[in-house]
Amino acid sequence: MIPEFNRHGLLPPGIWECSKEQVAERFCWNPLRSTLFKNLNTFLSTEWRQTNIECPILINGSFVRNIPSPSDIDTILDMSHTESDETLALAIAVRLRHDAIKSDLRVDVWVNYPRCSDDFIKIFQQIGTKAAAELRLSSTYPKGILRILP
Repeated sequence: MIPEFNRHGLLPPGIWECSKEQVAERFCWNPLRSTLFKNLNTFLSTEWRQTNIECPILINGSFVRNIPSPSDIDTILDMSHTESDETLALAIAVRLRHDAIKSDLRVDVWVNYPRCSDDFIKIFQQIGTKAAAELRLSSTYPKGILRILP
């Protein structure tokens, strides 16, 4: 279940499991948001589907804030429980197409994997510098993100 926004227009801290249908119902309240979500589905059904990898997809960024015009959809392909080097290589190959995917679809793709020095799931649970400046909060202010299970 996706919780209500807090007073800052953010999801409360935590990782909130949901379905793609629940995301659409909750976050596609105007044409721009619907287009961004359609683009995410295009990414998942084309770029990601070709890898045949099933893993949780986390959604973050301005799309999961209570604002009418998010700039894009930030996603994390959660490979943190994957041991296969071949599988990780396929996921990283998708990440290497980041700039093209973001330009074409406005989907910002990150890969979280065991040997990565950055824990994107942890990082994405903070609002970051852009939202912090807008909301006048610390960039480390905690917030929630969504997890769609395969």
